[in-house]
Amino acid sequence: METDSQENESGTTDDGKLTKIGASYNFGQISVGADRMNYDNGATSNSDTKITRLAAVFAATDAIKIGARYSKVDQDGKTADEKLKTLEIGYNLGGLGIELAVGKMDNVGGASTNGDVDVYQLRTRQAF
Repeated sequence: METDSQENESGTTDDGKLTKIGASYNFGQISVGADRMNYDNGATSNSDTKITRLAAVFAATDAIKIGARYSKVDQDGKTADEKLKTLEIGYNLGGLGIELAVGKMDNVGGASTNGDVDVYQLRTRQAF
């Protein structure tokens, strides 16, 4: 939980507040997790944002992991909820990890008129 206190509040602003709660569980080769974040930036109107995230990962081997993620952003004043769905696969080469994610984002920017966007991400991670 976080609060950004303002020294000089006015009729159009208030303290900003962030609350986040989450949980995860691992059973064998499968891990699942969820979290929820509520953010009020302090404006008196259209200032609340709620983000919900869900994820599941399957460790096929010590080196290969396969996962799915879902995120939803509900922002006051927007016409639609932004949603992101991704599938991911990762390979661990010891000190180097490679991950590929493919997904679809709906209602980009919180507007249903913005359409859908395909998402592709390639990440590398290095450990020493």
